[in-house]
Amino acid sequence: MSWAGVIAAIDADLVTAGATLSPAISEIRQGEPDAVNTPIIGYWYVGDRESETGGNSLTKTNIEEGVLVRIYRPGSVRATSLDDSLEVWVRSAVRACKAALWGDVYLDGNSIGLSITDTVAAWENVANVLCRTATFTVWVDQAFVDDITV
Repeated sequence: MSWAGVIAAIDADLVTAGATLSPAISEIRQGEPDAVNTPIIGYWYVGDRESETGGNSLTKTNIEEGVLVRIYRPGSVRATSLDDSLEVWVRSAVRACKAALWGDVYLDGNSIGLSITDTVAAWENVANVLCRTATFTVWVDQAFVDDITV
């Protein structure tokens, strides 16, 4: 198990999910994009928390690491031009990404479990391009533990 393995597996799952959409998401990247002209999935480390799956003892505690996933699609908020197909596409992108991640719950052997948060959809201005976004966090439970010192 390794963090590099976790990131590689998440990246591969998101590439697979992005390819199933129309239009497809061909840019999957670590970090937020500087510009968005086509659909993009960005992901990055957001911190850790105590494991929700247990495994704690008197001297060890399991830790989960968080990876935020954000889907970007250029669009418009003008009421007269809001395209229902944009909303359908964003929802489909979320479903595809979550299905790919849940289908690889052990992240190629680099995780002992996953937890995926609810999705928050919003509008975001990225380099003067208004984008529809959908954001969720993947919590990765690894076999790493922190020692508890008394």
